[in-house]
Amino acid sequence: KAMSTNMMHGMMKEDADVAYACAMIAHHMGAISMAEVELKHGDNDETKANAQKVIEEQTKEIEELTSWVEKEVK
Repeated sequence: KAMSTNMMHGMMKEDADVAYACAMIAHHMGAISMAEVELKHGDNDETKANAQKVIEEQTKEIEELTSWVEKEVK
């Protein structure tokens, strides 16, 4: 629910590009949260490896999107 709320807040921005970036940041944060649960509670090595990959990739994308938003939004 928190991820959906954050995504909706992002999509309510007037600038479509900023709205997209903000919604994607919230979306990626949700993916990271789910992957962290898998790492903590999962017992399948393949899904745990996938979860670790998700964390690494989504963290990088959050950093890139956040940098873009900070640069574009004055």
